Parts: sequence; C-alpha cells; structure tokens
Amino acid sequence: MTLQTLSEHEIIVTFLALALLLVGAYLCGKLMEAIKAPKVVGEIIGGLLFGGTFLYHFFPAQMESIFMAYPEQGKVLNLFYQLGLVFLMWDICWIAFVIGGMLCGIATLILKQEK
Repeated sequence: MTLQTLSEHEIIVTFLALALLLVGAYLCGKLMEAIKAPKVVGEIIGGLLFGGTFLYHFFPAQMESIFMAYPEQGKVLNLFYQLGLVFLMWDICWIAFVIGGMLCGIATLILKQEK
C-alpha cells in the first residue's frame, strides 16, 4: 500500500465538499430549532439534502465535480465521517460518565443520611 499526497485541487474540492455538508447541516439544524424540533434531526436532513444524495438528482454534473472529483475522494471523506463518529461516541460516553458519576454521588449521600 502506498500513500500519495493529494494535489492542491483535490484538497480544495475535499474541503468544498465538507463545507457544503457542514453548511447544510447547520442551516437545517437552525431551521429545526426554529420549529422546536431536535437540532440533530435537522443536521441529519441537511447532510442528506446538501450531500451527494439529494442534490445529485437535480445537479448531477456539479455534484460529481464536488463529491466525485477524483477517484480516492470517497476514501478521504470517509476518514472525516469516521472521525465525526468517534467524536460523537466520545461525547456520548463522556456524558454518560458524568451523569453516572453524579448519580453515584447522590446515591452515596442518600445512603449516608439514612445511617
């Protein structure tokens, strides 16, 4: 397996694809907040709408030039997707750890008061 450096054009197109996904997720998340729905639902919808899935049907040439600009772009974007998933799991575990610690502390205080 050999690793090759991306060209300047490939880096720009990759960041353009990421920016399109992030802006879409942000805008749809804000829209969902405005209608009192969970922000994460809007972010998922934004990723689907502004990603290569939905817009590809209306603008196939533009979406191919952004999301399929070079053969290895899918693998590069997958690294970002996986990194985002790791951060999400880290966040969930951290929240569970903090809440679990607080519940343990509360239970300890309750048990000490009963003695």
